[in-house]
Amino acid sequence: MLSKIRNLFSSSPTSPRAQAELFDATFAIVMSRYRSRRLASADPHEEDSGLLLMAEKQTEEELRGQCLYEHRSVMQKQLQDQASKLMYKIEENTGGDGVLMERELHENVGFSLLSQPSLVHGADKGLYVTGSALAGSVLGFIPGRTCLPEHLKRPGALDEFQDDPNHLILSRYDEVVIDARGEHGLCMNNNPYAMGHFANHPSQGVMPNVIQLMLDYSSDIDPDIEHLIPNQFAKPPTLLGTPDRSACMYGLCLMAARDVKEEELFVNYRFNPAAKASWPTWYAPVEGDGGEERWSKE
Repeated sequence: MLSKIRNLFSSSPTSPRAQAELFDATFAIVMSRYRSRRLASADPHEEDSGLLLMAEKQTEEELRGQCLYEHRSVMQKQLQDQASKLMYKIEENTGGDGVLMERELHENVGFSLLSQPSLVHGADKGLYVTGSALAGSVLGFIPGRTCLPEHLKRPGALDEFQDDPNHLILSRYDEVVIDARGEHGLCMNNNPYAMGHFANHPSQGVMPNVIQLMLDYSSDIDPDIEHLIPNQFAKPPTLLGTPDRSACMYGLCLMAARDVKEEELFVNYRFNPAAKASWPTWYAPVEGDGGEERWSKE
């Protein structure tokens, strides 16, 4: 399925880097629509290849010939919708004293996230899903400081990112950086799904079951759930440096690449091929997942 979605827009005249982003956006759109169709079916927990084909066809018909900006826009609308619904459920299951009713939230959402020792050899903690979620579901958010490109271009701005042994400094396609290290990764604001930074890279031969996606929190987000955004700006945006105010915050989220149930979640770290000499011994590239294109300068 991954290769088929990748080929939907393979003829688009874009750079390798844009092609990688195009694939991620297309995959997210198709899977989100597949999820919606299954939720509307008689048995949403039964995988339906026909519904997947319908989602693929709808996406191909609507977006073929459209620019990357349009793919981003459609993806963001879908991700924002899922993210908001998840945050509303968190808010609804938080008592007046601010204490989260975990059991009620789990039953309402259908799954929870848990950090515990990973199955990956040599790894520390990993991220697990308890309960089940359909393919295309937004499972969680990655917390931390949001560092904008306008500030990272200044001399010496990248020096503070040199110490990252746990690979918790994450870069988006638009060069926004999310710093989930240490205390920065604790900016969860009572959001129990802000645990995406615990997801490990899979062992060799194991396919990722989640995909990491850019998530822009809309500037018109309901104030009642805004406090659940698990990110904060390292430095506030300036009018000239970041003129787009359609988002109040920039982050990352994890989407289920297939149905998941009572298992550890794995995401492709997509390390830079140019830095192969410094790759840790446990890292093995995931074939056909756009890792090399992700780092293209073209």
